[in-house]
Amino acid sequence: MFSVTNRWNRHVSVYEDNRPDGLADVPAFVTELFDAGELIKASKRSTLVRSQWRGERFVAKCYKTRKMRYLINSFVRGRGSLPAWNNIFLLRRLGIRTLEPVLLLEQRFFRFPGESFLVTREIEGENISVYLQQRGGDLPDEQLAGLRDMFEVFYAARLIHGDLNEDNIMITADGPVLIDLDKLSTARDPADFASRFEAEKVRFLRKLSPWPAAMERVAGIFPPLG
Repeated sequence: MFSVTNRWNRHVSVYEDNRPDGLADVPAFVTELFDAGELIKASKRSTLVRSQWRGERFVAKCYKTRKMRYLINSFVRGRGSLPAWNNIFLLRRLGIRTLEPVLLLEQRFFRFPGESFLVTREIEGENISVYLQQRGGDLPDEQLAGLRDMFEVFYAARLIHGDLNEDNIMITADGPVLIDLDKLSTARDPADFASRFEAEKVRFLRKLSPWPAAMERVAGIFPPLG
C-alpha cells in the first residue's frame, strides 16, 4: 500500500509497509538523513548516505538535477529516483531479494523535475567482495543457491542489471540481495539479451578473480545462453 502526494512542487510516494514510526514531514525527514548521515558515495550525478533516525537505520540517495536535455528526455524515459523505485517493486514481484523501499521524494517546478531522493532501509550484510575477503574466499552453498535463483529469474525475464559488480550484491543471513537498480532494463530481442547478459556475467566474474574457487563456483550457476 502506498501513500502518494502530488503537488506542483513535489511528488511523494511512501511505501506504508516500511513507513518509519512517527514519520510526518517527508522533506524534513530526508533532510535529517542527509544532515546526519555517513557519506557512502558521491558523484556528479548522485550522493549516497547511511543514516539513523529515531533508532532505525536507512540509506538515502540523492539524484542531482542535470542539464536541460536530460530534463526533457526524462519525461519519456523516467527520471531521477523513479526508475530505481519502480525496479525495486518489479524485482520484488519476481521474487528477487532487493532493497527494502521506504519512500520516493521528487522536487518539482511545475512539471520540471529537480532533485529527487530514494530512501530504503539499511541492509544488514556485506557486499560479496567484502564477504569473500572476510571468509578466505569461502561461499556457502546456501548463498550460491540464492545467486543461482537470482540469475535464473533474470534469464527468464530477460533482465539486465546494467551495473552488476561486487558492490551491488549484498550477502546477508537470509541470502544475497541485489541493489543499485538505476540501470535495470529489459532486453526484448533474444540476441541482444544474450549478448548483454554474457557481458555482465564476464564483468561480474572478473571482479571475483581474487577468489578463484568462488569465481569458478559462481560461473557454474549462470544459466546457459541458447
